[in-house]
Amino acid sequence: MQKVTVNISYAQIAVFDPALPQPFNHWSPAHAAQGFAWRDGSVSFRTLKDVMCGNIVVSDAATFSPSPNSVRSFLVPFRIPASGQVEIASIGGSIIMNLPQGEVALYCEMLPTDMIKFSFVRREQAEFRLLQVDDQLSPSYPLLTTAEPA
Repeated sequence: MQKVTVNISYAQIAVFDPALPQPFNHWSPAHAAQGFAWRDGSVSFRTLKDVMCGNIVVSDAATFSPSPNSVRSFLVPFRIPASGQVEIASIGGSIIMNLPQGEVALYCEMLPTDMIKFSFVRREQAEFRLLQVDDQLSPSYPLLTTAEPA
């Protein structure tokens, strides 16, 4: 488990392959309503606040155990590139993590303490799911699982 701090702005935090030339995603109204914008190699999540100092916890695990304090949580498929590098960023700052390459189920949990947990779970089939929805989200189904670069 790794813990870092990222300055978050524009109510978004993204996880992406740092080799992508345009790593951030365009947010349509449907993306904002469901809380995430996804495309191959990049996913952006809507945070609980517009501006905050995000306490980011990253784990590379075999299983996922949800936090009982989660306010908003997501599950999306993600591919860690051959370089093993994954960037976690907002407009205000970023960090690069090194993880083993491969397909993972990426869980994102937002907690009321400005904590965001990212769990990269191996050996699990990933699908797009909203696991915990708060009153700021109003998703439509099926979820929108494509996005354009910003």
